[in-house]
Amino acid sequence: MQITVKYLGGISLVTQVERETIQTPDTTLGAVLQVLLANNGEDFEREVCVPGTRELKEFITIVLNGQAVPQADFDSTEVSDGDEIVWLPPILGG
Repeated sequence: MQITVKYLGGISLVTQVERETIQTPDTTLGAVLQVLLANNGEDFEREVCVPGTRELKEFITIVLNGQAVPQADFDSTEVSDGDEIVWLPPILGG
């Protein structure tokens, strides 16, 4: 299955790409996220995960086909060929 992944903000600086298409046999968002963590290296993991874990930081938002997915639902949310996943870092400012 082919999935488009977009990285925004500081996440795209770490991945050095704003968009990529990946091939994966996995069918849940949680499994695809683990593939992305494995493929993008330690800097990416440090940017998006709680230190010492592979759990996403609280304020990282994942959007699947235009809908934000609660982190608690990642493992049960199915993905399909042609889906788009967007990584949103926390919005900072003041």
